[in-house]
Amino acid sequence: MLSRLNDNLVELINLIYLKFCADFPAKEKVSLDDVFNTSTKTFNVNENKNINIWHFSIPNFDCNKQPQCESTNSIKSNKKKVNSFGVLVSKLNPNFKRIWAPNLDFYSNYSPIASPEFIQINGNSQEEQALIFCILNSEEYTDFLVSNTTGSTNSRQRVKPKIAVSYIIPFDLDKKKGLESLVSPILKDIQQREFENTKLQIIKDTVLNKYF
Repeated sequence: MLSRLNDNLVELINLIYLKFCADFPAKEKVSLDDVFNTSTKTFNVNENKNINIWHFSIPNFDCNKQPQCESTNSIKSNKKKVNSFGVLVSKLNPNFKRIWAPNLDFYSNYSPIASPEFIQINGNSQEEQALIFCILNSEEYTDFLVSNTTGSTNSRQRVKPKIAVSYIIPFDLDKKKGLESLVSPILKDIQQREFENTKLQIIKDTVLNKYF
């Protein structure tokens, strides 16, 4: 039920975004990396042994779009640190859309880390995070990624991070605060429900492990 409601809210964001782009088309060519910070620090597993983390991985996304609380002892390779107000987009086989815009206030008890298969684009506020989510979740951006993949099969197809952040923003940036004010409250609702789903899954797993 919560997931279905979130799907409807994401569709509402998409409709608002399409209308906004049509009403306020871009005045000049400005790319994602011209506007937003795209740098990401590495989380070194060997330097962080025997601690719990929130793992934003491709398998976790594909299973139920819920980060897993895991021990670093079970992780074999370095990951990316997830930034506040960051949005994650998978560079792996972009035909399957994987966009994650977590509210890190909900995951503050452990360090949030992400698979290196994710590209991260960072905002400076929750409003900018919502703006980035609009762009990355659009069909136009997905088509851009798909048209720039390398590799011959689904399991091997990837888009280079440098290409992924070169996408030209299709709306007038002078008007962006208007879009932010519309979509930011909707994204907050989505993030709240995603975390509620995560908590419910943790409770379910705890009960199953204890009694079965």
